[in-house]
Amino acid sequence: MELQDMNLDQVTERLAQLDVEVRGMTKVEDVEAAGETRQALLDRKAELEDLMERQQAVLDLQAGKTEPVKVIESRKDDREMEFNKETVLSSKEYRSAWAKSLMQQPLTEVEERAVGVALTTTATTYVGATAVVDGVNNGGLFIPEDVMLALMERIELVSPFFRDVPKTAVNGYVKFPYRVGGSGAGAQVEGTANADGQVQWAELTLTALEVSETIRVTWKLEAMSIDGFINYIIEELSTALAEKIATEALYGGGTNTLTGVTEVAIDGSYTIGTGAGEVADILEAIEAGLALLSVRKKQGAKIYVSPDVMESVAFMRDGDGRYLHNPINGVGINSFARYAVEVDPFLSEGDFVIGNPRYYRFNWNEGVSVSRDMSGKQRINDYTGYAVCSGNAEPNSFVYGKKS
Repeated sequence: MELQDMNLDQVTERLAQLDVEVRGMTKVEDVEAAGETRQALLDRKAELEDLMERQQAVLDLQAGKTEPVKVIESRKDDREMEFNKETVLSSKEYRSAWAKSLMQQPLTEVEERAVGVALTTTATTYVGATAVVDGVNNGGLFIPEDVMLALMERIELVSPFFRDVPKTAVNGYVKFPYRVGGSGAGAQVEGTANADGQVQWAELTLTALEVSETIRVTWKLEAMSIDGFINYIIEELSTALAEKIATEALYGGGTNTLTGVTEVAIDGSYTIGTGAGEVADILEAIEAGLALLSVRKKQGAKIYVSPDVMESVAFMRDGDGRYLHNPINGVGINSFARYAVEVDPFLSEGDFVIGNPRYYRFNWNEGVSVSRDMSGKQRINDYTGYAVCSGNAEPNSFVYGKKS
């Protein structure tokens, strides 16, 4: 069915189906295509909801209910719009002002006020303060909330491991306390006081990654609508930044980058063969990897495998040459030994990671920002997305299987 022919219920149902389909995708291009489809569905949903609101307003007017009409009319008067620091970044006026500022288009009066309430300025040059002159902060405009959420959503669609990892947004150098051990609860005798409990803590220091990507836009291409420009920036930046962040969360070495989960994981390397210490197939390698995790660390654990690992399991045959899993119109493999399994396209060939993703800590030290550089000679504009993030995994919480 064409998108324009769908009603609101059909769009909502298709969005739910798409979320399920994305979890089973193994190719980056399929995930990217799904992201485009999801954005189109969200746009159609917003369009239908707006239409329903307008229809309801007409019905209310016909029924003699004038209060909704007064609200709608009051929104048309820009002079009555009020902003504060808590709500301005989520307003549609600020969203439009942000895009126009990047595109160097004139702002309306209400958009100017929205920008004025934002926490920083549109200045491009930093000026230090003196005894008689106020300084100028050149931080630029913060990304609007809905644009930031759309960026984060697109990035998380790419990698199942990165999607599952809990995220925080704390500025500066970040350390997380984590529990190593303790006395735990014990049986008590009625009428006697409880013994003092003891907990052993350790600190997990997150290592930082500066990630940046520049998108080159010709002046001809930039002659698009505000919404079209915002969607273009979201699509391009999410594709560019996602690959770097997702890869470093898995393989980062911790020096000027994230400490990837494989960097501090238990060694679960394997060799497939018939010799001593070798495993018969990939399933036996995963079985051996599970045995390396403690019982407590196995709680809530998932298995993330590279695309080729999943393909080898999907096409396994028994002793009579029959497929163990129907590879034609099959429902896919959702678990190994009751542990959920997902394909992560950023894992290298032959690799797998086992563990509970909550034991990996990820933090946005500085959210994604966008700056603009103009070249009149070449008739192009460069839009640079920049962010600072940090991450690390708790020791002995993951197993990294690597084919020798």
